[in-house]
Amino acid sequence: MPKVYLDGTLVVNSAAMLAVIEMYLDDHIALSRAEPGCEKFEVYPDANNPYHYIVSEIYETEEAFAAHQARAAASEWGQATKMLERRYTKRIE
Repeated sequence: MPKVYLDGTLVVNSAAMLAVIEMYLDDHIALSRAEPGCEKFEVYPDANNPYHYIVSEIYETEEAFAAHQARAAASEWGQATKMLERRYTKRIE
């Protein structure tokens, strides 16, 4: 069964949004890692740009990834960060 890999950058557009990220990120990471089919879920500040966060995810199946996307979009995190640019690459292997 092919796995889903997602890698990229979450682009924060203001200092105010950095505070929002700080408020919600730990819970978002914990909830995502607890999802069925999540093998890896990392989000951390880019050492070269304080307005960028590096994102790296692995899910066992496309269904697990789709469930994550739906849950995340409906969550407080998803609502609070929906306007941020996400520069992600998704691959299935």
